Formats: sequence, C-alpha cells, structure tokens
Amino acid sequence: MQDTAFLHATDFILNQSTLKISQPNPAKFRNLGKINLNSKHMVLYSHIAQVLIALSIVIIWVFRFYKVEKEFKLYELSDLTRNMVGASKISLSTLLVAGIWYPDLVLVPALMMAALMMAAQYFHFKLKHPFLYHVPSLILLLMSLFIAAVSLKYI
Repeated sequence: MQDTAFLHATDFILNQSTLKISQPNPAKFRNLGKINLNSKHMVLYSHIAQVLIALSIVIIWVFRFYKVEKEFKLYELSDLTRNMVGASKISLSTLLVAGIWYPDLVLVPALMMAALMMAAQYFHFKLKHPFLYHVPSLILLLMSLFIAAVSLKYI
C-alpha cells in the first residue's frame, strides 16, 4: 500500500515509492484565498460607513466645536469659512444617511465629503502637523471614496 502525503504549502503530491511530482486539481483550489463578497455585503459595509461618517461629523462639529474653532484659527481661515464648511459637512452627512433609503443620493455627497477631507489633509500638511493629526480626516476620506465606489458599483 502506498502512502501519499499532500503538502499544502507547495501544492504537490508526493508518492512514497518514487519521487513523483504532479500538479493538484485546479478545480479544487479555485476559490482558495479569494474573498467572496457579493454586492449585498458591500452595500451593507457602505451603509455602515455612511453612518460612521455621519456620527463622526456630528460629534466633531456639534459636540466638540471648540476644537474646530481652535483649528480654523490656526489655519487662519475666517469664521464664515468655518461655518460654511461645518454646514456643508453636516448637510452632506445627512444626505449620506438618507442615502441608505434613497441610494441615488449617495454618490455626490460622498465625493463632496471626500473633497472636504482632501482639503483637511492639505491644511494638516500646510501646518506640518504630525501624522496623528492626519489620521481622522484620512479615514473619513477613505470611507467616502469607498462609499462612492460602491455607489458606482465598482466594488
């Protein structure tokens, strides 16, 4: 009786009596290592990202407004600019949440939010902030782009 051992790391079959190397059955390994996410999962993740962005914006622009005021003074931007950015972010966040029930609303607010987060990144670089200051707006930027991609059905 011949014993065969299957080595997962090399995907070769080794025969004990002779050193015979053969390729494994490709049908057996077709889905190995692939992430199987269908569009339903991606839409769900997009909805989660929409809610997370909205919650983040509300927490920052409503409950931690004193920090926003301090940052905009550092950037030497006017109060009018600060208020316009805040109103825009809160409006876009509202549209992102409404987009859970009305998907046609999602693309433009997601791209506009991404643009505002790019502007935030620009100002952080301009003032040479440490990387830790870049992280929140970078995460919101990536989530906004993810939402836009799902909305366009790229993912």
